[in-house]
Amino acid sequence: MIDKGKPDQSLGRKATGPRFLRHAFCDATKGPKIAGLPSRIVKQSCTSSKETSMKTYIVRVLVVVLLAFGFVVPAVAGGGNGAYKLGGAWVAKVESVFGGPPPAEGQWSYVVSADPSGRRAAGHGSIEAGFNVDLLFPGFEPIDTSSPILVNIVMTGRDTASFYAVWYGLKKLGPFDPVTNEIVMIGVVTGELKFVGPGKIHGSHNFELYRPDQDSDKDGFPDEGETPVHAFPATTVDTRLPMPE
Repeated sequence: MIDKGKPDQSLGRKATGPRFLRHAFCDATKGPKIAGLPSRIVKQSCTSSKETSMKTYIVRVLVVVLLAFGFVVPAVAGGGNGAYKLGGAWVAKVESVFGGPPPAEGQWSYVVSADPSGRRAAGHGSIEAGFNVDLLFPGFEPIDTSSPILVNIVMTGRDTASFYAVWYGLKKLGPFDPVTNEIVMIGVVTGELKFVGPGKIHGSHNFELYRPDQDSDKDGFPDEGETPVHAFPATTVDTRLPMPE
């Protein structure tokens, strides 16, 4: 007699589904008890079982492949050559100021490094041909040079990003001063970047210039609510440094 156990006792998982029954039937055809059945029924039942198993396997493989490509494709979307991805070395040329041609050709360059997601990046840069603040934007002590640019960038869409950058106007001090330079201006730039092709960006910039006394907590940034001494818009065309062939 077979011990079925008590009503509330489990003796292990029992396979009683259609798939189990099909396999059991096919195995039983090898024995003498099923020999009397028509061969057409036996062949059709067992063939259907094998075809179902194969179809299930193929579907599972396709799902794995699609999931893999679903995560890979968006990461490289945008036309190749690293387009629409943060990172790399860039040269920015000023295209307009206050909506019109710039008074002279301005340029800065920057290098950004993305985090593992590729959606956020931080970087630094230098100003090769900056605005003459003493002439164009009075209200500050004379500026002898500028500090490097610091920038944070985050992707906001497939081909767009926003950024926050800061740099400082410096006045050179004398040989007997305890530090080499004095910060006489804080420059802040916010704006949007739009990738328009592989290695090409159009930038919209909002420049704000502050006095150092507008940073009362001395954290290096203008205090919240402070009004800039000068503010102006500008646009740039940024080009990624080409890779060597």
